Amino acid sequence: MKSSGKFYALKIINKEKSDVPAQKKYTVTEKKILKMISHQFIVNLFIHFETKSYLFLLLEHLPGRDLAAYLDEEGSFSEAKARFYLCECIAAINALHKKGIIYRDLKPNNIMLDGKGHVKLIDFNLSKAGFNKFNLRTKSF
Repeated sequence: MKSSGKFYALKIINKEKSDVPAQKKYTVTEKKILKMISHQFIVNLFIHFETKSYLFLLLEHLPGRDLAAYLDEEGSFSEAKARFYLCECIAAINALHKKGIIYRDLKPNNIMLDGKGHVKLIDFNLSKAGFNKFNLRTKSF
């Protein structure tokens, strides 16, 4: 934004192209989960709004690339760097679990790095929420 000098990312989801009912559910799930959680290792949602055709998510801008791009560039990470990223991912997943959220799409492409080199989990459309009890199970694969 010009006035603050801050950058944001705008994720635009075309609801009309989501003919599959499951895809519409995933879109709603992502918005719901991002509204529920605030954590240093999870992308921040600032605002959301929608029209008849589109859902807009105004997210934190992450100037780094995803972990897959860094792996391609470096070939492999040192044990210390891998441990650093892993610990931050575990902290993020722990925060999600405390809120009853199951993150089901953990892969290098969904782990972004912020401007300071810290992990930020993204892409929550396959996640499941509402699992605050230990005996609940998902009914999907």
